Amino acid sequence: MRINWYRFLFWIWFVTVLIVSSLSCAGIQSINLGHNALRIDYPMHSIAYALFPVFAFISSDFGKKRLRFALLFTLSVALAVATEYIQLMVPKRSFNPKDMAFNLMGLAIGAIAVIIVHHSLQRKRQRKQPPNS
Repeated sequence: MRINWYRFLFWIWFVTVLIVSSLSCAGIQSINLGHNALRIDYPMHSIAYALFPVFAFISSDFGKKRLRFALLFTLSVALAVATEYIQLMVPKRSFNPKDMAFNLMGLAIGAIAVIIVHHSLQRKRQRKQPPNS
């Protein structure tokens, strides 16, 4: 049995994000800059979720298996929403619609990157095919 390491990476990342989102310790929220604080948790949400479409694309054989990609991407969207609702049940955590918005924004950024790469790969494949005579 051959292991699809890319799919394994997707699931490891999925479980990691789920666990970290379920912990009662909130982690780094902001960095103090004198009188102002820079919120870094929102960009962290976007970065974490931007990786999901990338991992889904790679694990779906670079877009050749569209149903697998669609399923993994849909699961990523569900996780982006569900983690915020799960936090309602976690002590010292709360539902934050901005977190959910940044989760979804990260998914959108990752999806746009995947679309650009996918179209680029398709053009390369088409150029490599010999012309039909």
